[in-house]
Amino acid sequence: MITAVIALPHVELPSLLSASSARADARPLVPTPRPPLGADQRAILLSDEGVAIEVVVARELRADAPTELALTLWGADGAPLDVDEIVVTFEGPSGGARGFAARKDGVGRYLVSYAFPADGTYVVRVFPPVGDVAFAAELQIGPAAPSS
Repeated sequence: MITAVIALPHVELPSLLSASSARADARPLVPTPRPPLGADQRAILLSDEGVAIEVVVARELRADAPTELALTLWGADGAPLDVDEIVVTFEGPSGGARGFAARKDGVGRYLVSYAFPADGTYVVRVFPPVGDVAFAAELQIGPAAPSS
């Protein structure tokens, strides 16, 4: 499912992916640029079957506080993945999951908000409508559990 997980302080993904294949009938799509990362944000880069996603989220996440995730997606050809709907699920420490449709915020860019109900490790899954592509990342909400 996941072929890479990289936490990046700041990266411009179009420079990482090839954008060489342009559609002959139209100008190539260009992703809506995201604002520069703030000191309180982090970016997570994931890829699956040639599709890449950047997830921007706060560095420290708290339970019961609305958290926004900004998602930027690129297809295997390096062009932004501009689709009508992307589904995002949040699976909590107890195993229960909730799903939401991310809202479009520009070409290839989507936003989803969620208030994590309790501290713990959550698995966030993103399902773009591209074959069997799916992304998963763990997010720690609140303080990390003490190691034994």
